[in-house]
Amino acid sequence: MHSIYKSSVIGISFILLLLSMNFSFAQSTTPVAIAEAENGARTGGITIATILPGYSGTGCVNNFKTISKNVYNITPTLVNLNANADAKKLYAFLVSRFNVRMISGQTSDWYDKIKPIAGKAPLLRAFDFQHYVQGYPYLWDNTINGHKFGAEDDGSVQKAIDWYTQTGKTGIVSFHWHWHSPTGGQVGTNTFYSDKTTFDVSKAVIPGTTENVNIIKDIDAIAFQLKRLQDAGVPVIWRPLHEAGGSWFWWGAKGPVACKQLYQIMYDRLTTFHNLNNLIWVWSTPETDWYPGNDFVDIVGHDSYPGVYNYDPQKSAFDRLYKLSEGKKIIAMSENGPIPNPDDCLLYEAPWAYFMSWSDLVKAQNTDQYIIDVFNKKNVLTLENPTSVKDNLANIKSKYHLYPNPSNEILDIEGPHFTFLELIDINGRILFSTSNQINTIKTQCLANGIYILNVYNHQQMYKNKLVISH
Repeated sequence: MHSIYKSSVIGISFILLLLSMNFSFAQSTTPVAIAEAENGARTGGITIATILPGYSGTGCVNNFKTISKNVYNITPTLVNLNANADAKKLYAFLVSRFNVRMISGQTSDWYDKIKPIAGKAPLLRAFDFQHYVQGYPYLWDNTINGHKFGAEDDGSVQKAIDWYTQTGKTGIVSFHWHWHSPTGGQVGTNTFYSDKTTFDVSKAVIPGTTENVNIIKDIDAIAFQLKRLQDAGVPVIWRPLHEAGGSWFWWGAKGPVACKQLYQIMYDRLTTFHNLNNLIWVWSTPETDWYPGNDFVDIVGHDSYPGVYNYDPQKSAFDRLYKLSEGKKIIAMSENGPIPNPDDCLLYEAPWAYFMSWSDLVKAQNTDQYIIDVFNKKNVLTLENPTSVKDNLANIKSKYHLYPNPSNEILDIEGPHFTFLELIDINGRILFSTSNQINTIKTQCLANGIYILNVYNHQQMYKNKLVISH
């Protein structure tokens, strides 16, 4: 007998034994695995009896469900404890979608070119702050008919504000920063690269040095722009010092100690000195010794460039970040050339929270048909299909019937065959999901309140309002 078959039989027998017993569980905030059973080499998942989060009491066991082997305990709050309501709302949305859906994203320069291809627009739009500091080396001067150093407003911040407003505050704004070195480079060159500048970050983190004074000036200049976004009510996914571990950018050229010190200087300056509370902090380099720590990072990211038309889910990169953050942080594909196949990402336990295609590489490294396919998948969130909490509560119509409703013990679901269903609380948190054909859900351990049961029948989603009253 093959060992995998043997373990399957033992696992299933153990489940049946447990189901014949009375048992109680303390209140939990994460699904609890009752027993493991083999689920086939394709998914690599585990089949469990699931306890809905927040349940306590006897017999609160739901239907069998296949979930990831990774166990997530995502930090429920932002690292900045003074984060404002805008940032908290966006973070709650990201948490609720993680491991269930993938958010589509694109850099701003190519953002408007996606919808003509895909028929839908990315939900996330990423901008760059590189123009806003004195070390920007491409400021055009007509008097010399050439470039010089100097800051300019290229309109990115206002464009982000306008776009966010035009989307009805549904779109997600992200900013990264190709930080041209404050000094040490030549005009007309990309001085954020280590080989294009002599600027020394190890001196910049020493208080009182000329280099330190210069980085503070630059951080303050960016703080002014972030304040404009905060005043406009725009929460920002903020990704500074990206790809530091590669050492090709000056902020990573002197090793992890200096880079982490620079990150800490920036974090303290923006949050404490400038009181910027609209930021969700992203770190996108995977090396353990470079990581600022879970106390200062909200999202860990991977910049993925595996080669043209390579739609692999990049599971090894995902698992590395999972280990780095101890399963406590949202994990995102913070840059990409090829878009990883969303179905494979969710199937093979690499559920990137979002992808963010880089500039024209979205066209160069993905076929048009593949882009169309990705943006029209039900598990990919677009500007047209954000599945926000607000949307879930509005215009609820369905050919599925729930009874009794209000419910207090057992909920019956009546209607045609479905492909997927999910139960969501009022905060947008997914409590339960399954593709199994079930017709009852145990509700006796759900707290009183309003819930949404989304039932998918192929590409059509039916929203059902559920009231729990004990």
